[in-house]
Amino acid sequence: MEKVSPHAKVLFILHLPTKLKLWEFGFLARLQKNENVELRPRYNYFQLIRLVRKSKFIMTDWGSNQEENYFLGKPCLLLRNATERKEGLDKNVVISHFQTEIIEEFMQNYKKYTSLPVHMPISPSKYNY
Repeated sequence: MEKVSPHAKVLFILHLPTKLKLWEFGFLARLQKNENVELRPRYNYFQLIRLVRKSKFIMTDWGSNQEENYFLGKPCLLLRNATERKEGLDKNVVISHFQTEIIEEFMQNYKKYTSLPVHMPISPSKYNY
């Protein structure tokens, strides 16, 4: 977050376990002092999707967010070494491997990872089981 904040405003959605770990390791106070990082509480699903749609790009460590960003066509920096999900890989999702070079390349070129939203011909909610 600190590496990205000089280049873009960061909205950091905090789950309680994440907040506690940040506090435990002394990072929470640093992020709170950073003028370009805004810490926010968890959002419900629809609020989060609205926020994602307005965002330039997403950084996440969560596979479900990777999937959502694939369907929305949003550039996504995945803060992991690997992922079990395939959605968006080699398209709009970049795995960071926690390497500064990959993160910096993504930040400088995130627009190239934008893709068209994926439209499904049938809604899964239309199935009757």
